[in-house]
Amino acid sequence: GGGPIAFAAVGCTPRGSQPLCVCVCVCVCVCVWRESVAMDHYVDTPRIVHELGDVEDDEDDELDGEDVDDESDAVNLEELSIDDTLTSKERTMKYMRSAIALQRLVHVRGFMETVEQVGFQETVDELLPLLGDAAGDEESVIREVAVTQMAHLAHFFTEHGGEEGYALVVDTIVPWLTTLLSDPDPQVRAVTTDVFVDVAGLTNRQDLESCILTNVLTLAHDSHEEENRVAALQLLDSMADIMGVELCRGFVTTEIIALSQDPEFRVRKAAALNLTNICRVAGPEFTSERVLPVYLRLSKDEIWGVRKACAENLSNISMAVAPQSRSTQLVEAFERFVNDVSRWVRNAVFEQLGPFLSTLSSKEITPKLLQYFANMANPKNSTTGDSNIAYYCAFNFPAVVQTLGPQRWPELSTSYHMLSRDIQWKVRRTLAFSLHKIAVILGAEITESSLLPAFELFLKDLDEVKIGAVRHLGEFLRVLSTVGREKYLPTLLELQQEAENWRFRKLLAKELGVFGEIYSTEAVHNDIVPLALRLCTDLVVRVREIAQRALGSLLMKLSETPVWQRDLIDRIHMFASCPGYKERQIYLGICLCMLDVIPQEMFEVEFMPKLLSLQDDKVANVRLMMVKDIAPRLLGHERFKDREDVHAFIRTLKGDRDRDVAFFALKTCGEAPDDWDTAPPKDPTDPKDPTDPTDP
Repeated sequence: GGGPIAFAAVGCTPRGSQPLCVCVCVCVCVCVWRESVAMDHYVDTPRIVHELGDVEDDEDDELDGEDVDDESDAVNLEELSIDDTLTSKERTMKYMRSAIALQRLVHVRGFMETVEQVGFQETVDELLPLLGDAAGDEESVIREVAVTQMAHLAHFFTEHGGEEGYALVVDTIVPWLTTLLSDPDPQVRAVTTDVFVDVAGLTNRQDLESCILTNVLTLAHDSHEEENRVAALQLLDSMADIMGVELCRGFVTTEIIALSQDPEFRVRKAAALNLTNICRVAGPEFTSERVLPVYLRLSKDEIWGVRKACAENLSNISMAVAPQSRSTQLVEAFERFVNDVSRWVRNAVFEQLGPFLSTLSSKEITPKLLQYFANMANPKNSTTGDSNIAYYCAFNFPAVVQTLGPQRWPELSTSYHMLSRDIQWKVRRTLAFSLHKIAVILGAEITESSLLPAFELFLKDLDEVKIGAVRHLGEFLRVLSTVGREKYLPTLLELQQEAENWRFRKLLAKELGVFGEIYSTEAVHNDIVPLALRLCTDLVVRVREIAQRALGSLLMKLSETPVWQRDLIDRIHMFASCPGYKERQIYLGICLCMLDVIPQEMFEVEFMPKLLSLQDDKVANVRLMMVKDIAPRLLGHERFKDREDVHAFIRTLKGDRDRDVAFFALKTCGEAPDDWDTAPPKDPTDPKDPTDPTDP
């Protein structure tokens, strides 16, 4: 975007330059930037450019009390310009060595584009050293971008360089990344950690052990820099899947145990946070025996930040250990966290309570443990003082209900009703979005007796809440009994009449197919079909398009009662005979949607004659839709592609008096002129629909 680039360009422009010079610099930089923005998988671009502007813009408005003269301006402007006569490789080689940071940044970002153009051998011979220089650049943002290029380059080398390319990854790129893991800038370290794991996945088993893990071990044993030990813990957990069971159980666990006893609390905290993948790969029995004692020791650490990290990881550890350890040792750990002197620890463990409960079986969840969860619905009962505690409860409610099953719903129903009336709309919103899931778990009887009050509240709530109930309306109604479902048929009409927010009508249109499945044939004929037809004529085109897709399935639903099916066909045909051209376009849209839904014989007999008759429509927009949308679909359909009447109407419209209709008819036949302007001029006498004053 021009904003960040403009800021950076102005930052690089000498003070005292004329506004015109600044504009030129901005234009140059924007042009170059747009040519080189392909590789930004790991990098926050606005932050990089903004920081670079700050780095360069460090002079006062006056330089030693003297104005900068025009000659100086010209020289600096020339230095900032990019020589577009150079090839991509020449520009990369020149400007990655530039003394101007912005030029280096732009061309480091475009490094892989040049690599893909010149190929493997030229990259090795001429470009690779440039990336090594960028990895040691004085600007941290450039080092960060260089790291992202190393990830792509490593993949390029392994795909196109054979054994030589692989050797360069191990012998060149991996050492660069290892050095950058200790970079003084935290953002560079974070990006390097991700890239290091990515590149480690490209190595074979021997190099993984002798090269990759050796480098990680060096970081882990660095007694001077705690950040290196933290990085080692992050890498060990991130690479667990790459290392496999054997290395995780042997090499990795030994390092984790040692680092969990580090004198620096930040290292112990990192140990508590980086156990998840290691435990999952090592297996539940091994985790319970070797890793769980490490976690439990850290959960009693004297530093609250370490204990908080353990609380945040409680549910992940619970999923990784053996079942017997969850219901005993981890439940005891939870009790400690709940009663911790630090409210930050208590907040963290209550946020994890729902996920933790979902890892237990219904038999393992004690009434006391469940009461902790139920009390989260009422902030007055909470010991945390966190205003988000009710949100955590609502967000995790479906998982807890699924764990407990419908038989223990009475233990949660009061809390659910309290949450459905919570003063915070975000609490009610998450309940509205999960209402259908809880209904499926509880079944029809409990849903009708316990969830319907909440459902009705949500439909009358703020739009942010209401949208959750409407989005999954069909799935919720499916759970209800036949009588319970039909009670809400008037509600569907009310939603269709929603005038202020058309998005509710769009969501309702999306549910029409489900309504056709869950309601009786009589209800579909009497209520759902009229609803669908009204939505087909909605003022918003997106609503109309979605509603039209549902008519085919509704038509097939009515096949159980032929007279009702005939009635719907006749009502659809009425669109084709309406005086307004928009209704005739709606008919064409319905036919398009039905083409692959209803039986081909039915489409051919019931809809094809009326459809083809619209080739003679007096309004050009209808004829245009015939050649632009209908014709390609018919010509691509196995049953209709060889019909003479289909080819005849296309031939007829190739000579249409409207130039757009004629053009698309020619285009359908592969005969359209290359230049749009060579199409025949529009006939000014072509009439618009006289019955529709809003016709554009």
